[in-house]
Amino acid sequence: MKDISLFTINGPDLYPFTPEREPITIETIALGLSNTCRYGGQVRHFYSVAQHSVIVSEMVSPEFALWGLLHDAAETWIGDIPAPLRDGMCWQFDGVLYSIDAVESRILDHVADTFGLEPGIPREVHEADMEMRIHEQLSGMISGVASHNDGILPWRPGVAHDIFLNRFENLTKTET
Repeated sequence: MKDISLFTINGPDLYPFTPEREPITIETIALGLSNTCRYGGQVRHFYSVAQHSVIVSEMVSPEFALWGLLHDAAETWIGDIPAPLRDGMCWQFDGVLYSIDAVESRILDHVADTFGLEPGIPREVHEADMEMRIHEQLSGMISGVASHNDGILPWRPGVAHDIFLNRFENLTKTET
């Protein structure tokens, strides 16, 4: 069976069941995440996955900051699918049934390999991601009723794109 491909505007398409077939670039990820809204778009104001990822990368220790920035990179191609919908979501490819989590994991393994990270999102990044989710909810991002005065000020997609790329460059620059 022929693999399906997912379009990217500035690079080769991604094959979700065999993502290692084509290279991925940070520019592709930055563009996709800056144009992808958190919570399936069910927020008071547009709030990108790129902005969320930058914040998560700033919450973790420096050794995990790059993973913090890239922890949602698969959403470049599969979107930010709300958790209740993810449960039980599967695709069949070449006679094998793949859960959304398995597809996401394959893409993230390719991201890790591409950017020199150990496979598997570190526990500290998962914890920061969960902490951020709670902060997003309490700040009124979702409900519209803030229980804190420290709400999140959403960035426009172009701003999120640029800040995401800048954060990546700062995390990956080598001292000479």
